[in-house]
Amino acid sequence: MLLEGLNFAGKSTTATRLTALLRARGTEVHSRHCYVCDTEGTQTLQLRAKSSIGGSTGRPFPDPDLLRPFNAMKSAQMLIDSELATDSVYTAGPEGPVLVPEGPVLVPEGPVLVPEGPVLVPEGPVLVPEGPVLVQDRHWFTQYCNNGFFNPGEGYLSDSWVLTCAPRFTVQVYLTCSPAERERRAGRRDGDAHGLNAYLRANPKGLAALDTFCIERIVDDPSWIVLATDDLSQDEIAAHLLGLFDARHNAVRG
Repeated sequence: MLLEGLNFAGKSTTATRLTALLRARGTEVHSRHCYVCDTEGTQTLQLRAKSSIGGSTGRPFPDPDLLRPFNAMKSAQMLIDSELATDSVYTAGPEGPVLVPEGPVLVPEGPVLVPEGPVLVPEGPVLVPEGPVLVQDRHWFTQYCNNGFFNPGEGYLSDSWVLTCAPRFTVQVYLTCSPAERERRAGRRDGDAHGLNAYLRANPKGLAALDTFCIERIVDDPSWIVLATDDLSQDEIAAHLLGLFDARHNAVRG
């Protein structure tokens, strides 16, 4: 399961709840953040990317120069990690088999913004639950959007790479919320883990524009679910996604 979204959308909390629910029923779960394969290279790129954004007070939004080092290093991390993931315990088969079975998307009831219709199966490595279940808190999609929003035309993660190489998960969800709800959640959190978080928190209108930009990339793609979390508790969100995961998992297994 892949959880994508911007700051204060509920990704990390939802990932924690999903992991707990799966483990409570005896499922082996691996919970990952930002990258799938924990290697010295992915760790180093993560640390260097986070440290690349210093003080941003008074900087414009978007600011290509401010985000360029971060986006370059995070994109390099995604290229390496996605290639490593093709040979991980999470990948079903060396040839990249189907993401989910053909047929209509099985969506539980709730405020899911996704068109009905058959599932489009992209090319590239596909992560399905044949071994331990992977709960992934952010991976390639948000970074792909960051590149296009802040540094358009610089080609860090190309469209062709996304089509042929970006990992695909059994469930791919983009969590979002209204600007007012995002501001409320931000007010309940003290401090920022790194410079990018501080920059985004200081620019709520820009963050809302980035969120819209991300949603526009996938709103018509039935392999993705856009889930508004404003009126849902964390338990409701986790149960909702777990229901979808179970439906797709069972269909894949026949």
